[in-house]
Amino acid sequence: PWNTWWAYILYAVLIALLLLTYSRFLNRKLLIEQQQKELFKRQVKEKTQEFHLKNVELEQVNQQLEDAATVDKVTGVKSRRYLDIYIEQASQLMSQIHENILPVQRSILPRLYLVMIKLINIEQVTDSQLVDLTDLLLYSRNNDDLVIRWADDTFVIIGYEKDDNARELITRLTDRFAQVLGHSIESGMAYSFYPFNFEQPMALSWDQVSVLTEHALKVASTNNMSWLGFYAPQTQPFNYLDVIQQQSIDELSKLIKLKQG
Repeated sequence: PWNTWWAYILYAVLIALLLLTYSRFLNRKLLIEQQQKELFKRQVKEKTQEFHLKNVELEQVNQQLEDAATVDKVTGVKSRRYLDIYIEQASQLMSQIHENILPVQRSILPRLYLVMIKLINIEQVTDSQLVDLTDLLLYSRNNDDLVIRWADDTFVIIGYEKDDNARELITRLTDRFAQVLGHSIESGMAYSFYPFNFEQPMALSWDQVSVLTEHALKVASTNNMSWLGFYAPQTQPFNYLDVIQQQSIDELSKLIKLKQG
């Protein structure tokens, strides 16, 4: 019976069924693998999107933290933390420029001026007046100047020296201050420049120039001046310590070039 024609037909049917079953098994296996691949791709895409969203959220949080650290909450102008970043970059640029020019060319390069405004009796100044003062500084500054809240009682304006624009700025501010703060609130103003010494441009750091400006504030206050500007050394070599230890205008004028108002 195993050699009859119907037996061969039965064999063929069985083989066909086996092949069909195996084919279906392979197709099902391929389908499952394809589904698993699609599921994996979808999971990878979802994780990638989630990771991207987390990165965006993290960047936003970092930006908020940076803004909080570099923007003054009361006035909305940049804080001293921002100034530290700005000055570090500016100092590096200044250093690179001065290293690659001839000494005779240094005097024609623009300097940064630092105008410092100090409120004498800050406890009498309201937040509203601080905002008004900030608006005045922003309105009165030269183009591209940077307004910074240096401390609770001090603002600074930083810009590039051009002709006599630092003195002109501080004169404008002096004329307009009473309109904003009133006569009951006292203020002092002073300014200086970075680099301070053309002969040795990198001899004084930005921090030392800011100390010079603060010293000019004290000298102006002691001598009942509206403002005082320190321009450059009067003689060489220049001794920074001699200047910050001196309170007399007459003696200071022998050490540095200055203007007063």
